[in-house]
Amino acid sequence: MSLVLLVLLLRHASSEGVTHLFRRRGEAILLTSDALRTRRTDSYDFRWKRSDQLILRQGNVTKACVPPCELRVDGSLSLSGLQSAHSGNYSLDVYSERDGRLLQHKHFVLTVLQPVSRPELSASCSLGGRVQLQCHVQDGERVRIHWIHTATTGSANHSLPLRPAHSHWAGLLLGRKVNGSICVASNEVSEEKSAPVHLECRVGG
Repeated sequence: MSLVLLVLLLRHASSEGVTHLFRRRGEAILLTSDALRTRRTDSYDFRWKRSDQLILRQGNVTKACVPPCELRVDGSLSLSGLQSAHSGNYSLDVYSERDGRLLQHKHFVLTVLQPVSRPELSASCSLGGRVQLQCHVQDGERVRIHWIHTATTGSANHSLPLRPAHSHWAGLLLGRKVNGSICVASNEVSEEKSAPVHLECRVGG
């Protein structure tokens, strides 16, 4: 599975009845449930909560609803101009207006992230004659870094990470030569690649 496909899948993943959603800052999102499509909205009471605090009920917006937010006619919750303040736990309860019974409960976890910026990749020679790569990512949240090597020689199969790759900076110690190595930065909403680097080192730097 490619990393691009994985990122797309991570934008909308469900587990144990909880729907996890990831969006970029500035995007819009519609929180809904398939069950809403088959219901007559004039017969049901829709109640949206955030962290167990009521934010919308049948079109009545409370102060707890971070604007702009809107209850659609089908009971879906629309959020636009997303910012970090929108991140959190949202839940939908659908009640029967006839007898007050709870008919449906849906739980969402929304995470709004800043996209990653293009990584800056540099290469230098260590005293032992090995290529040392350093990758720096200026912007982004929940940044993950991995490497792509098109051609390496000299102990390339024994690369040594210089820092954990879940960071804005990562380093890697390779063999004596790299030809087209790339640093890839990503999070659940974006992916960027650095320009490739080429370097051959000699023993003693």
